[in-house]
Amino acid sequence: MERLVRSCYKKKSGYSFAKKAGDIAREYGIDRIARLASNENPEPLSLQAFSAAEEALRGVNRYPDERANILMNALRAHYGDYHFVTGVGMDGVIETIFRTLVEPGEKVAISTPTFSFYALAAMGQGAEVVPVPREADFAVNAKNLVLAAKEAKITVLCSPNNPTGNATRPDVVEEILEGIEGLLFLDNAYVEFSKTDYLPLMKKHENLVLG
Repeated sequence: MERLVRSCYKKKSGYSFAKKAGDIAREYGIDRIARLASNENPEPLSLQAFSAAEEALRGVNRYPDERANILMNALRAHYGDYHFVTGVGMDGVIETIFRTLVEPGEKVAISTPTFSFYALAAMGQGAEVVPVPREADFAVNAKNLVLAAKEAKITVLCSPNNPTGNATRPDVVEEILEGIEGLLFLDNAYVEFSKTDYLPLMKKHENLVLG
């Protein structure tokens, strides 16, 4: 069956999932583990969230609201009147963006090292992945990224970056936005761990998508 697998996936190792807390405990013989790598809530599920989930189960025999209007209204109330897209986690949003914009053979520039799913999603659309290494301290060199992304349909930047943890200053992000022709996908999944705010850039640059 291997001969049926697309060649782009044969060149790439699979996605590595984080170890579960129980597996780590057994491997190292420890009891207390603070698992922060997967952006999960370490606290037990609140009773309010449990009740909401239980209530939602009553309607699982029907398709949900495809426009997610309740969520959209809550997002606009909190962040402002921006254009929002929902998906099945960040991975689902990334795949939707790539599937919508990227043609086979087009380039996707990715600031590396970073979350490995970007490259997998790009290859899934037949894109040419252009890795752009960060500096020795893992800072982003805007000029290098702009130069490498000259012909890229999408440029991907994670801030705060996974796994290095450093955030890219808004002025550096703006320099990138002003230098590229394509879209900048800025993965902001870990924004709660940073004081950086990129929302003002959304009003100035239509080629910016915040994830």
